[in-house]
Amino acid sequence: DVTTKNIYDNSGRLVYTIDAEGYVSENVYDAAGNVIEIKDYSDLNVAEYAKTTSYLSAGNNIDKIVIAAGDSANTSITKVYDEEKGRDVVKLEGDGVSNGYRLKGEGWENWNNESQKVISWDMRYDETYEIYISVDTEKGHRYLFYYAGAGEPYLQNNAYAWHYLDAEETKSGSWVNIQRDLVADLAEVEPDNKILDVNSFMIRGSGYIDNIELKGGVSVED
Repeated sequence: DVTTKNIYDNSGRLVYTIDAEGYVSENVYDAAGNVIEIKDYSDLNVAEYAKTTSYLSAGNNIDKIVIAAGDSANTSITKVYDEEKGRDVVKLEGDGVSNGYRLKGEGWENWNNESQKVISWDMRYDETYEIYISVDTEKGHRYLFYYAGAGEPYLQNNAYAWHYLDAEETKSGSWVNIQRDLVADLAEVEPDNKILDVNSFMIRGSGYIDNIELKGGVSVED
């Protein structure tokens, strides 16, 4: 069952509360340690929240996906028709997690998206995968790292914010939609840090992807 989570900083002060629906509220403190503001991100403008930026859909922008790790003769990125979706999707094929595929913006530039920090994507995988969302933070670059398995989130080497996705669901060989609030996910493992912008999506492993989007929602700069 999903319950409310409280996240504290290194001084033991309550900084973030993540409710059962994944929304975040933030306590803002003054120099004396008094709460001077509570930012409630659950009270969102629905129209603004619904706005999305699409980076990949129906095989469009396939030219912005490159092989970022382990390029070989077995590695390919192709547009194929998917019967279930009734449209084109992107097929990534290679030597398992030895190969990585990165989606960026025009001219291989970072997305540099400062306003939208909720990411979603569709995936159809039946093998091991690794997903990396590249972000800039107040403390430098981080990867939000998603992996099939079970366990508590943690920060590795001040670089990788580990989170687990349900293995039975995400490795079933069926299409599944994943949505992650990147602000909340970073806050769980590094509550004294904040995301500045979102840069790119990378996935290791062979499978199918579609509908990679960012939308508004929680933003600690709001």
